[in-house]
Amino acid sequence: MKKAGRASKGRVAAAAFTHAGRVRTVNEDCIAVGEWRAQKDMRSPRYFEQTLEAGFVALVADGMGGHPAGDIASQYATRRLAQLLPGTGTEQEMAFAVRQANAGLYAEMCREPRWSAMGTAVAGLVIQAGRVMVLNVGDVRAYRINRGRLAQLSVDDGMDPDWQPGSLLPRSGMLTQCLGGLNRFLDVTPHVRCEPCRAGEVYLICSDGLYEVLAPDAIVALINSDLASSTQELFDAAMEAGSTDNVSIILVRIAEAERHSSRRQRPLETGDD
Repeated sequence: MKKAGRASKGRVAAAAFTHAGRVRTVNEDCIAVGEWRAQKDMRSPRYFEQTLEAGFVALVADGMGGHPAGDIASQYATRRLAQLLPGTGTEQEMAFAVRQANAGLYAEMCREPRWSAMGTAVAGLVIQAGRVMVLNVGDVRAYRINRGRLAQLSVDDGMDPDWQPGSLLPRSGMLTQCLGGLNRFLDVTPHVRCEPCRAGEVYLICSDGLYEVLAPDAIVALINSDLASSTQELFDAAMEAGSTDNVSIILVRIAEAERHSSRRQRPLETGDD
């Protein structure tokens, strides 16, 4: 008899969506679920299901505005981390994978001078039998939704407290660390945490185009048993609230098969959308 609340042989369901929004002409966000990635504007959320036997990876990367090639940086980060993270089993290994992706991003800058100083924020989940590992660098956020509350699991690498008027960089959107960017000789310090994998837990990964315009209570109120429709409603609400940024959303539920009356369930797929 299986013990309640455990997901050692469970399943994971996810819905993913990204869009440039109503103001921006380029989507500098990029999302990944397994080896599937998307950056072009999506018409509707994409739904996935899989078992946890092979592990599960979901990522949202937000390319840095005001720097060149933010879209290239977010593409690279999601692609490389989707390759590296499935092989990680500890917080230390996950942090090392993020540093490898950071080093690779600088190698790309050296290969193509037009991309010099490109950077991206990123957050993601690695879900394996028995545990959920959460990572982030920058201001993409990861949350757990439980009992009607939104708990932030990521750590914002936000505004530089030493910024002063007259700085060469604008205050808006300034990060204290990211993947890539200007600090070529400084190692990145990813935020990584691990927690038990429990049946029924719901996680949200999103870019600031969502959480800067919707309060936590408003976000929670829009999440229901249908992950895809919840994702769509979150995006619609962000647009109605006046979001001027790209918006990327991934909702994940552990060990619950999703019920869809109008959408066929998809296994994890490979390749770009």
